[in-house]
Amino acid sequence: MCSSDLMNNALASVQSKGLAVSIDINGVRWSSSAGNKDTQLNPIELEDRFLFMSFTKTQTATVILQLHEEGLLNIDNAVGDYIDPVTNVNMSTTVRELLTMTANTCSFLSGNDPYWDFFFANLDSVATPESILNDYVPAGNCNPNNDYYYNDTNFELLGLVIEAVTGNSGKTEFENRIYTPLELSSAELAPVNSAQSSFNGVWWNSENGTPIDQSNASKNLLLTSRTFSAGSVMNTNDALTLIKGLLDGELLGENILEEMKTPTSASVPDDASALFRGYGLGLMKLSSQTGDIYYGHSGGGGNATRTIYNPDKKIGVVIAGNYRNDFQSILPYSREIYDTILSCISDGECTTVSNEIELTDQDDPFTISLSQNYPNPFNPNTNISFELPNAGNVQLKVYNLLGQEVANLVDGRMNSGTHTINFDASQLSSGVYIYRLVAGEQSITDRKSTRLNSSHQIISYAVFCLKKK
Repeated sequence: MCSSDLMNNALASVQSKGLAVSIDINGVRWSSSAGNKDTQLNPIELEDRFLFMSFTKTQTATVILQLHEEGLLNIDNAVGDYIDPVTNVNMSTTVRELLTMTANTCSFLSGNDPYWDFFFANLDSVATPESILNDYVPAGNCNPNNDYYYNDTNFELLGLVIEAVTGNSGKTEFENRIYTPLELSSAELAPVNSAQSSFNGVWWNSENGTPIDQSNASKNLLLTSRTFSAGSVMNTNDALTLIKGLLDGELLGENILEEMKTPTSASVPDDASALFRGYGLGLMKLSSQTGDIYYGHSGGGGNATRTIYNPDKKIGVVIAGNYRNDFQSILPYSREIYDTILSCISDGECTTVSNEIELTDQDDPFTISLSQNYPNPFNPNTNISFELPNAGNVQLKVYNLLGQEVANLVDGRMNSGTHTINFDASQLSSGVYIYRLVAGEQSITDRKSTRLNSSHQIISYAVFCLKKK
């Protein structure tokens, strides 16, 4: 774990007692954490899980859309075609309306005191989705014009649809359709009686608004009544792998994925420059401060999370804090991290960032390999190693998280083979830095002139932490 300026600044910017961040730039992955799980000051651990809660709406939508692709259901059919009647639910509502948050059924959560009275009085209980829906969905039409109306009831219903159509539990379908294919070792839907040590803490607000440590409280009711199909648990690295795999087309076909990303007209804001650009089929369309479009979902209730990914520029960010009321600071900080990444890659080469490029029509693929610096963290010297298959022009530069160049380590022609560069950072302050290796155009185009356009460069990124004593 690298306790860096980035993470310490992040912790100072949010209300959570601890948080974790994972960043991916076209397969180059970096994760870090800061702060504590609980009042015993146990540190946040990257391998431990957060409660991602509503991010599972995107996962539920993914399973529904897979079933739609397989012909096992049709998202334009009524929910009543698949499940038994539910008290106070309009069973003629279509599956699509549930996915896009345009249904008129009322939320069992928002402003519903009877549910919350039950919830806080029965934290150790295990509740079924059927019991929650039949007992706590208020009567009435809460969305008469089928506007955008964010509603957890919708995805509880969709979870029942999944189980009815497949004949399996939602937990089994998530495991078989998402978690196993993407090799997500920490992900689980609605775990019961999980060890508290497997989570990175849960802080809830007291009556006077002060965060209180609930890390040792049972999460059974939270995870069964709230998160059956509207929340899940995993670490930030697995969450990033999930959103990246989904939007890179590993789980859905191209056409249905495009439909998932397209917001319903009811959810599109009047302000074209708004940071929230609309809600598709269980997926948020969002905008950075610079106008970049990315997709993902927020999550809350037990922890506060934001999971986002730009499939065009191959940039992803996941941030998770362990205070349930931390949306107002977690969400803008995810945008700040994303925009910082863009400024670090200010030359616009995001789409060609790679650790390895293969020419599949040749027997000898051209690859460069950039290793993680060692030691890391370090003070003040570290070694950076890389491998070149051919001689050529090479640049190795170091940037801070504002995108400013702070060191030029290599700028010239180098022979093929493995090279190790010693970096003396004695003039830099503690913090997180990014180093970039560019294997220049001349060596590639000379040797592969029939395969590569002369404008191509192979670029690789890595991240390190400098700690000053």
